[in-house]
Amino acid sequence: MGTSSNGEVVDRTLRSAMTFVAFPVAYALAVAAGRATRLAGGEVSLAWPAAAVGVIWLLSVRQSGAWKRGVHVALLGVVSFTTNIATGASVPLSVWFVLVNLVLSVVTVELLAYRRDDVVLRDPTDLARLVAAVTVGTCCAAVLAAGWFVVVTSATVWETFGLFAVRNGATALLGVAIWLRLRDVSWSRPHITAAAVFEMVLAAVGIVAIFFWIFWLLNTGLPLAFLALVPVMWLALRYSTTLNTLFLTAAGAWIIYATLSNKGVFIVPEIQTRALLAQAMVASLTLIVLTLSLYRDSRARLITELEHARDKADEDSELLTAVLDSIHDSVVVVDGTGSIVLQNARAADSGLVEDVVTASSADGFAAAAPASNAPRDVVIAADGSRVVELTTALLARQMTMNVMAFRDVTDERENARALREARDLFAGVLDAASEQAIIGTDPRGNITVFNHGAERMLGWTEAEVLGRKSFNFHYQPEVRARAEELGVRPIDVFVYNVTPEQAEVREWTYVRKDGSHVAVSVAISQMTGEDGSCEGFIGVATDITERKAAEQALAASEEQFRLAFDTAPMGMFMFTIAPEAPGRITRCNQAFADFLGRPGDDVLTMTVFGLPGDGTDRVDTGLDPLLTLGGGQRFERDVAFRRADGTEVWGAVSASVVAPDGSEPYGICLVEDITSRKRVEAELVHLASHDPLTGLANRALLTDRIQHALAEVDAGISSGVGMISLDLDGFKEINDTWGHAEGDEVLVEVGERIRAAVRSTDTTARLGGDEFAVLCPGLPDVAELQALAERIRAQVRRPFTLSGGEVYDRLSVSAGVVTSRGACDAGTLLRKADTLMYHAKRSGKDCVVMA
Repeated sequence: MGTSSNGEVVDRTLRSAMTFVAFPVAYALAVAAGRATRLAGGEVSLAWPAAAVGVIWLLSVRQSGAWKRGVHVALLGVVSFTTNIATGASVPLSVWFVLVNLVLSVVTVELLAYRRDDVVLRDPTDLARLVAAVTVGTCCAAVLAAGWFVVVTSATVWETFGLFAVRNGATALLGVAIWLRLRDVSWSRPHITAAAVFEMVLAAVGIVAIFFWIFWLLNTGLPLAFLALVPVMWLALRYSTTLNTLFLTAAGAWIIYATLSNKGVFIVPEIQTRALLAQAMVASLTLIVLTLSLYRDSRARLITELEHARDKADEDSELLTAVLDSIHDSVVVVDGTGSIVLQNARAADSGLVEDVVTASSADGFAAAAPASNAPRDVVIAADGSRVVELTTALLARQMTMNVMAFRDVTDERENARALREARDLFAGVLDAASEQAIIGTDPRGNITVFNHGAERMLGWTEAEVLGRKSFNFHYQPEVRARAEELGVRPIDVFVYNVTPEQAEVREWTYVRKDGSHVAVSVAISQMTGEDGSCEGFIGVATDITERKAAEQALAASEEQFRLAFDTAPMGMFMFTIAPEAPGRITRCNQAFADFLGRPGDDVLTMTVFGLPGDGTDRVDTGLDPLLTLGGGQRFERDVAFRRADGTEVWGAVSASVVAPDGSEPYGICLVEDITSRKRVEAELVHLASHDPLTGLANRALLTDRIQHALAEVDAGISSGVGMISLDLDGFKEINDTWGHAEGDEVLVEVGERIRAAVRSTDTTARLGGDEFAVLCPGLPDVAELQALAERIRAQVRRPFTLSGGEVYDRLSVSAGVVTSRGACDAGTLLRKADTLMYHAKRSGKDCVVMA
């Protein structure tokens, strides 16, 4: 900045120095040039360019400070005096003409610059001011000059005054006009065509010829001098003012030169008259050319301004149309008769213009004063009832014109009504939600809503918390831990996952005003504006202290159940009863896994259908009924299970269905290992129904099975029953010879041989002593029974090897065979078979007797 300021100071100093040097030099040269135009034989000069230079000098420094202008005026006087002395004038004359020159320059400049910031020559008004200023200035100077010459040389007053005024006035007018035009012109390279060049050359040749003829060749005929005005006027109207000004310079110089050379129409005997004529011609040419040129320029400028005004009006009209069309409201201009003068595109598209104009006239809008034209809702009946907001105003300069601006606000008013209802509803919800704390914040977390429920829960009043941060209500260690987990600021943890589409529900701990804590579940939602921006957040907090206590109690209960379930010595498992996966085992304890001889994970891949062992072929021993249990029902049964190693174990099953609220029902089953008990029971049952020596069925079991077989015959399931009664022959000899122990061994061997000879579905029984019986269900054919009895007899007749190595081959059997096709009982069938067996013994033994 310092360098720039220094440069500006230097630049101003140089310009000021040039002014102090250039103008004095120019003025001195102008005086010398004026003195050079004196006519022979006198002191009368044809031109006085110093008058123009003096005016230009003072015009150039007019906007300088007062002291600087004073210095230049003094310098002008000094230069004028010095130059006059140097050109041969006397001291008194030089002093007096300093005053004359200063008066001419100062008066002319002051009149030119009166109430003007800048002096220009652009139109006839500027020319008139210039002519007036030069006329007054030269006249004032001419009065002083004429006074000197009249007093000193006894010259004629009016002749001296006229000669001085015309000479100085013509020169000053021409010189100042040239300077003003050249200073104001913007130089640019003109676009010249060949035709224009030809015209300019032809015009220049013609004007030069005319001026040469008039002001050089003619030596008489003064009126012919005015012929020069004809081409001059054409030139003034044809070419620019600047070019015409340059022409005036050349024409004035030519006229002065010709007059000094005693050539042309102005050569008359009187020297003063000759000078006056030449100066008058220059002044006339200057006035005519400048007047015509400036009038032409004014006309052209006026036309241009009118064209610009027209273009501007067109642009303004287009702009007004664009502005009106871009306005969101419909705009209509209506005259005093109600006719539509103008409407924008939105109004034309609305289809409501006629209805709005009619409604406004009916409501008195058109006659309303402008001050009362506040927006007002008007109901119109276009496409149903529509509400428009209407504003009218009278044009200030055309009071008969009424401007109407309207827009359809039906939806807006409906939305406003809905918004009021929503706000009322929101306020009602805030008041009614006394069990929930509803806290609203702006986007920065400052509290804006604090309902009665929040006051009850936290202990603060709404007035105490509005504007505060909701962050202050939270248990700080909990907030910091959550912030570290998410990697965000503590203030941001509450809305970290909140979006316009998704709320954040999380459990927090609130700190009441008294410092106590309350567990809450907080649902935070984002409030979104019409433009989609976040306008704040709403948090709804519910006290979950009791629920948390219940959850803790439930967790403790579940833990106790888990411990009891997992560590119970009795087998336990849980299973599904849902139709899509019925009977799937979902949980078991270690006792049940050990009971099955399987890992716990393997058990969880099984269903209740795969648990029972071989005993499940009976309907009353399986676990299928578990899936049909209902709530409150119990299932108890002894069930055989198959272990992983294939062995069978027994369990006392006790099951029920649990149906918790809000969850799918499931079954729970307890299994007590009763394998040992079942084995004892089976052994007792076996002992009660079988012969202890041979292991064959005893009489009771045989009787039961006979009765069952006869029942099947009666039911049509079986076609009949066969019965074989057997008694050993020669067995007493074994007992008597080798003893009863050896006899028992033989009885066991006999039982094995009989069992090997019969079918697997037949029942072999020892009835006592050496008596045996065979029940053949479903075999009523006598021949088949006889064949079976013969096979038994053959097996028994085979020799027996006794324990001592002896071979006994005298044992045989007597058999009685009987069949039944129903209508009989077990006792009757046994008696008939025994009867036939005894008949065989009486018939010689070792034979089969048929019924």
